[in-house]
Amino acid sequence: MPRDITVILERKSDIGWQLVLSMIRNDYFNSERPQENWLNSSMYINEYYPKPIYIGI
Repeated sequence: MPRDITVILERKSDIGWQLVLSMIRNDYFNSERPQENWLNSSMYINEYYPKPIYIGI
């Protein structure tokens, strides 16, 4: 079964940790009914995800 792996890149600066990639809001995330974000017992839809740096196979 295919799985998506999300990596969030951060870098440390003088003011603390900062995201390297900007985050994008997921339009399919349901904040009113969070249980609907679960796809099965181990997979769920995140509210935000990092901007893709690679698209394609």
